[in-house]
Amino acid sequence: MSRAVPVVRPEPPPSAAEAVTAAAPGRDGAPPSTAFAPPVWRAPLVGALLIPISAFCAVYGYTIIQAVHWSQQSLKLGPVFLLTVVIVLNALLRLVRRRWALSAGELGLVYSMLVVGVAIGGIGMVQFHVTGLPAVYYFAATNGWTALHSAIPWWFGPRDPEVIGAFFRGNSTLYQPGVLHEWAVPVLFWTVVLLLLAWTMLCLNALLRRQWVDGERLAFPLVQLPLEMVREGGASPFWRNPLMWAGFLLAGGAESINSINYLSPSFPAIPIKPIRLEANFTAFPWNGLGMFAVAFYPFMIGIAYLLTLDVSFSCWFFYLITKAELILATAAGWKDPNSLVGLGRPPYTMEQGAGAFLGIAMFALWTARQPLAEAWREALRGAPRRTEEVVSARVAWFGALGGVLAVTAIFTWCGLGFWTALALFLIYFLFQVTVTRIVVEAGAGWHFAPTCNAHQLLFSSLGMHGFSPRELTVLAYLNWIDQDYRDSPMPHQLEGMKLAQESRGAIHRVFWILMLAAVLGAVCAYWANLHIYYEYGAATAKSRPWITTVGLAPFRQLKDWLVTRRPTDIATLQAAGGGLATTGLLALARQRFTWWPFHPIGYAIANTQSLDYMWFPFFVAWGAKTAVLRYGGMRLYRTTLPFFLGLILGDYVVPALWFLFGWSIRTQMYMTFPH
Repeated sequence: MSRAVPVVRPEPPPSAAEAVTAAAPGRDGAPPSTAFAPPVWRAPLVGALLIPISAFCAVYGYTIIQAVHWSQQSLKLGPVFLLTVVIVLNALLRLVRRRWALSAGELGLVYSMLVVGVAIGGIGMVQFHVTGLPAVYYFAATNGWTALHSAIPWWFGPRDPEVIGAFFRGNSTLYQPGVLHEWAVPVLFWTVVLLLLAWTMLCLNALLRRQWVDGERLAFPLVQLPLEMVREGGASPFWRNPLMWAGFLLAGGAESINSINYLSPSFPAIPIKPIRLEANFTAFPWNGLGMFAVAFYPFMIGIAYLLTLDVSFSCWFFYLITKAELILATAAGWKDPNSLVGLGRPPYTMEQGAGAFLGIAMFALWTARQPLAEAWREALRGAPRRTEEVVSARVAWFGALGGVLAVTAIFTWCGLGFWTALALFLIYFLFQVTVTRIVVEAGAGWHFAPTCNAHQLLFSSLGMHGFSPRELTVLAYLNWIDQDYRDSPMPHQLEGMKLAQESRGAIHRVFWILMLAAVLGAVCAYWANLHIYYEYGAATAKSRPWITTVGLAPFRQLKDWLVTRRPTDIATLQAAGGGLATTGLLALARQRFTWWPFHPIGYAIANTQSLDYMWFPFFVAWGAKTAVLRYGGMRLYRTTLPFFLGLILGDYVVPALWFLFGWSIRTQMYMTFPH
């Protein structure tokens, strides 16, 4: 978290990028050359050509081959893999004609376009959303949803039974006039909504960049690997470091062994995925522990090694605290030992997570109040864009406000009350600010939204009695926006700005290029999903069933909302308030005491699903880094950094190659992450 007043702390270890290239002159590792200025369109064109490929691989690799999470990690596998391919091709171009090769700034821009483009179409975004649009009609008979149809705006989804049936059964094609006509209006409508959300996030990032990048100089741990990869146009010493290749081969070799084991079970396997331990805790009250697992994901160990020790320590420490809370709640009789953790039940970890997310966003905005106020004054007087900024203050401020009001107006027109829509989207964007803060400061590896999301907070505050069936129906169709934040584009937009700055890219063009990537990513994501589902079927054994199940969830909730009409939930609000207060106290303690080891981001992450599989890699990396700094100092720390970057790269590139192999033989493959 940021600090409201200056605090003298020991100088932190350098970032991975600083350590690996500490002796290199300039950001690119070589003196800048002005002999040749590449065309400004070159990098955006490469990124635009790769986004459709990435969008297709994201759906096909996860839903059909079921081998990779192309987009779901905080540092996304697909864009890192494609960046590796581009760097290899770039090296070949350099041999043929040096001017044809992309520079570090151009490679960074291509990567940023890929990561934003794939995020907007990923889990929690288009992939969650598209299966739900026709689901309420196709599964109506078996779920009793026919009565819901009259309250659904006609432009929300297709209605033709033949078109919908082909989507779920497969063995058909998207490219029929009737199918294209039926999907045209829903895809256009939801694409506009997605792009308004992405635009608002981009403007918020433009406003926060001054404080977070230039003021607080946050770590941006997930930028370090792509930054090292693109230095000197992909010809930096990073690629020749033997320790990096040792980490690469260790991670890639382990994943290859497990992939072979999947194809031939007699071949030995290496335990990387979660090993469940809760079955060993059978005595009361330990049997209230819930899910408890250890895992050894190489990429996550590598990411956690890049973090400051207080962040990595706080993540695993607060996760264990949440487990202690479950045991105490069981001992006190507040929780049944065999029940799952749920909303509105002690120890209210989900509600604490929601309060923590609100607290981090509010504290971050408060500490940025001076740059925000200065930008507001610049916006009012129409000041030109500062040299170091991605866009003018007027575009950033009015773009953010206009985006919030536009999306609010759209859903007011669809049937929501104005203040209901405004409250929902304000909570949503506050959560997005927190997710962005978590990713750019703590890496996270695999970040989730609070289970007590914006919808739940809205209902807990207002109750359900005042909502009409039309309003509840529209809210159900909006459930996807805050159901899962793993592929939120907002953190990656800010990372793109940081990467452009560090790689000497076109900082004055990156804002509009990232928006172009969002447009292409949304359009290509709808195309990829529809193309694949019409071929394989969204409700067949050929497709991953979980995505279709997620598409059904909003309407199952809607039926429950219409029947139960729950009142205001005071307990949920109190628990969320407690989480907010705890976050504030942790932030104030960090501000006042230089020795304070607990980071509020760790508390927020621990009260979501993010650390169920990740707490142990955080623990391993924290222990390794603590030992390295204690016994080898900064010299050993700098020496070991390439090894941990290699762990990440090997755990991404090699599984992607196995996915391509599975694609070539048209068979499902071993999924390396998460389970």
